[in-house]
Amino acid sequence: GQFWDGEYLKSYADEIMLATRRNSELHKGAAMYLRAAGDLMRESLARAKKQTDTARAVSFAEGLCRRKIPKKGGKGREWVRFIGGITPLGVVAYTDTPLTLCKNRVIISDRHGSVSSVILNTVRQWALSSGYEILTLKNPFLPSLLCDHIIIPELSLAFLTENAYIT
Repeated sequence: GQFWDGEYLKSYADEIMLATRRNSELHKGAAMYLRAAGDLMRESLARAKKQTDTARAVSFAEGLCRRKIPKKGGKGREWVRFIGGITPLGVVAYTDTPLTLCKNRVIISDRHGSVSSVILNTVRQWALSSGYEILTLKNPFLPSLLCDHIIIPELSLAFLTENAYIT
């Protein structure tokens, strides 16, 4: 604010305050819609999890890990990041990033995230216990419940979720 022309801005004080109030109202509305979207996704995920054969998904993931992630020893490290977000332009996901970083990719198509979350959590634990550094890329709607992708740069390997908003 040190470079503002205070006298000039005073002549627009009413317009600035009106715009500020309108902006605040729009932010409140957007937050309400995002909470509702999160609630719907959370409910959809809970219903899908009830129909998920978790033991079978873990077994599949462990077999995948044995084939794709060799044990190297030591303890791994994890960086948690977001590869996308919710913006005024809608959901923006920078899906080219894992494609640029990794030559080898495993695509998991999962509309609700119930199976992919089991597979990615198993991959995450396997990779870390095998001594790899990984990038865990969280879901922008439900970051406490879902990760969308796991990247293991050393292996040039990415496990990617594909759904309606991430393609």
